[in-house]
Amino acid sequence: MTTKIQSSTKTNPTISTRSIRLWLPILFGSIIAIILIISTITYYIVQRNTIDEQGKTLATIASALGKRLDRILFERQADISVLAHTPLLLTNDRDSITQHLQLIQNTYKAYSWIGLTDEKGQVIAATIPSTVGIIMNQDPAFNAIQRTTDIYIEDAEPRDILEDQFALMIAIAIQPNTKTSQKATFKKGLFAYIPLDQLALEFIRQTAVLQQQYAVMSMIEWQLLRHDGLVLFDSSNNENGTANLLTLNYPSTQAVSRGEDGYVEERHHRRDIDVLTGYSQMKGSGLASTFHWGILVRRDLEEVLSESRKLLWTFAAAVICLLCFIGLLAWTTHRLQRSQVLERAANRSTRRAEKRLRGIIEAAPSGMIMIDRAGTIVLANALISEQFHYTNDDLINHSIDTLVPERFRPQHTIHRTKFFSATETRYMGAGRELFGRRQDGSEFPIEIGLNPLLTDDGHYVVASVIDITERKHAEKQLQELNRTKELILKSAGEGIYGLDVTGHVIFINVAGATMLGYSPKDLIGLPMHSTIHHTKPDGSPYPHDVCPKHTAIQDGRIQQVRDEVFWRKDGTCFPVEYTIAPIKNEHGEIEGAVVTFQDVTEQKKQQDEINILTERLQIATQAAQIGVWDWDVQHNRLTWDDRMHALYGSSLSSRPLTYETWLAAVHPRDSARTHEELQDALHHHTHFNTNFRIIWPDYTVHHIQTYAVVNRNKSGEAIRMTGVNWDITNEKINEEVLTQYIENLRRSNSELEQFAYVASHDLQEPLRKIRNFSELLSAKAEGHLSPELEKFLTPIVSSATRMQALVQDLLTYSRIAREGPDVAPVDLQVLVEQVKNSLESAIAETQATLIIAPLPTIEANATQIEQLFQNLIANSLKYHGDRAPRITITATQHDTYWQFAVSDNGIGIDPQYADRIFVIFQRLHTKQKYDGTGIGLAICKKIVERHEGQIWVESTPDEGSTFFFTLPSSQTEKDHREVLVSEHIS
Repeated sequence: MTTKIQSSTKTNPTISTRSIRLWLPILFGSIIAIILIISTITYYIVQRNTIDEQGKTLATIASALGKRLDRILFERQADISVLAHTPLLLTNDRDSITQHLQLIQNTYKAYSWIGLTDEKGQVIAATIPSTVGIIMNQDPAFNAIQRTTDIYIEDAEPRDILEDQFALMIAIAIQPNTKTSQKATFKKGLFAYIPLDQLALEFIRQTAVLQQQYAVMSMIEWQLLRHDGLVLFDSSNNENGTANLLTLNYPSTQAVSRGEDGYVEERHHRRDIDVLTGYSQMKGSGLASTFHWGILVRRDLEEVLSESRKLLWTFAAAVICLLCFIGLLAWTTHRLQRSQVLERAANRSTRRAEKRLRGIIEAAPSGMIMIDRAGTIVLANALISEQFHYTNDDLINHSIDTLVPERFRPQHTIHRTKFFSATETRYMGAGRELFGRRQDGSEFPIEIGLNPLLTDDGHYVVASVIDITERKHAEKQLQELNRTKELILKSAGEGIYGLDVTGHVIFINVAGATMLGYSPKDLIGLPMHSTIHHTKPDGSPYPHDVCPKHTAIQDGRIQQVRDEVFWRKDGTCFPVEYTIAPIKNEHGEIEGAVVTFQDVTEQKKQQDEINILTERLQIATQAAQIGVWDWDVQHNRLTWDDRMHALYGSSLSSRPLTYETWLAAVHPRDSARTHEELQDALHHHTHFNTNFRIIWPDYTVHHIQTYAVVNRNKSGEAIRMTGVNWDITNEKINEEVLTQYIENLRRSNSELEQFAYVASHDLQEPLRKIRNFSELLSAKAEGHLSPELEKFLTPIVSSATRMQALVQDLLTYSRIAREGPDVAPVDLQVLVEQVKNSLESAIAETQATLIIAPLPTIEANATQIEQLFQNLIANSLKYHGDRAPRITITATQHDTYWQFAVSDNGIGIDPQYADRIFVIFQRLHTKQKYDGTGIGLAICKKIVERHEGQIWVESTPDEGSTFFFTLPSSQTEKDHREVLVSEHIS
């Protein structure tokens, strides 16, 4: 639209002076009366129209502000609902939870505090560290979310955590995913505070936008009321949380409390002036619909009417001036005088129009600038100077290119020329970003609206310039927020997809599509039920009308579903748990739903394994008669199973189970020791493993064995002890009997050894006399006795000799058994050579070959080791058979011992007798074939065992035998090996 401002002159017929004198008073008076009547009626009509128009505008602004608040609260509810399904919140990693909550608070600036409580209401993680540990179990919000999975939102109240600052509370229960259809157990609660200061900032921004949108030039006052009339915040910050307008009988407040929208004229209670108030009540979205908050938007009635009054006064002034002109025209007769008068009037009108135009431009809420066809600035308001950092004098009569960045100036001249050739009201730079250049050379984004103006002096353009830096910043923040939400959606480990009201997919994240075997774009627009949820786990069809997703969209309630399956693209299925959260718009209408699901294949497998293990444990504890107990250390609560009560003879069944009651049941002689051992396990990170006695009600004493492990928190403090008890009374009785039996056996063996030693020692003298006298008798009676008597005398001498050897060997065996080895370094190479020399006659007689490998020096009893080698070598010389003996002695070093081998090529031993030959008096051959006492190998075994070694034989009949035995290494060799190992490790 082109505004055309022109001045014109109109002449009247010539009127005679006499006619003017006669009719002028009547005409003048009539005109005055008519003008007064018309002015009064016009004034009233214009005033009422102005009030109605402005009142509707204020009511519209109030309604728009209410819708904006509804949207904000709805978004915060959705944010908390999504946050509540974060798996991290169910963990015990408080540091990670705190970091995650702080990230949410930094992303969504609306929250001043976010906290997570445990099932008892104690805050365990929060964005304000000082609030961790406070108790919220008395808060109605905590009690509400314990009973339902829905979001709970509480009206604005002063909050202790925020130092009595007014804030909303949003709360929701955090529940684990269970494997049954039963309701999940409440585990944690998520709470968030939205301070009214954040809403006030949004109020200020939105009010400025609406004020510019509806061209409200003067300042407006706004207030947000709680449902009871309390002022939550207002534009002047004078009555926040203190004034109650409902108790002051404000018409607008009473109308809002009835849920009405509109406007009313009323008296301002504080300023005591007439105001025009637009009012509206928030319709609510989701749980916020219970708030019934009211919004009041006011303007001073005087300011509303000032523009209409100014217009009327201008009109009246113009009429009066016109009447004056008519009077002057009637009284003047000179045409030039009349022309001059009209010219002056026209000039005054033009100046007033120019002044009015300047006033409008100055009062505009945005920067206004006017240029001519050449691009010269002819008019600019104060906002332009403020935006571009110029003074008004620096702009007037200067080129508009001063405000255009240099890179745009060539094109700007072309665009300006085209616009003046075809003028029309429009926005500048459609589809392009526009920038202004400040005096310091910096640039900032702007929007420009162009309005052509046609005057008598030519064409002009009036441009409105809006600095959109804040808008761009807000758009960037919104983009970052959307990007953050998209990243959260993509990085979520669970599957997430959205449905419209018909059940078709509107979005799905990558994780969800991957689990289903699709790509995200393949699922967009598909009916989700018939695609992935068409069949039940048992293979029967799943009707759409009973699907939880369908019912959630119908009734608008959040649902959590378990023990169902989703079907992949390849026709396979997998178990899932999913949650359906309906999506509502600002009017509370359901627009769709968000479904969060996860594959619980591993969880079900683990749960099945746990159930099997639990069943096995129960069977094992029942079969072994083991009692299981659990002690809550921090709260001193003791829990027993039925077997525990049976083990204690039900002596504690009538009393509360605590640590003290259990300790009182322990035998008085064992209680102090048991208490010390348990405290040592608690404080020194060890297990509790001991036994003690208890006294049953029938005064019988029972022995109990216990084993327990300690569970600790991150600080290392003991919080729980879990253990088992079993009755070892019979074992203790058997142990005592066995101990007594061993003691009796030890005493008996000692007595037998003593008897054998004494008997062997005392028998030597009679046997020596029998042998000596028998030999003397045989020598004296030689030739004097009959052959028959000499035949009787020979066995006596032989038997006495054999009996003497047997007693000597028995005495040696008894001495070794009674006395421990007196150890000292022994060079076995020298020792075996000595044995060889002592057996020289037997070696020569049998033509034996003796091969001795290098032998070590060990710590041992030299006498006994010499006896050991002598017996083994003599044994090989005795049982050589028809071949000349070949005896080999070797030694092999091991870590802590030497292994020796004495090998021969003799008659060998049947393997079934390998153990029997080391038993005392056991012989495999008759004394007529091989002489001997049957004690030699038993002595060898006793010597090796006294040196903490082992002896065994490996033999093949008619091929030979190898006797192996082990002896400990010397301490010097051990130290040497330890040094070598240490050096190797270093």
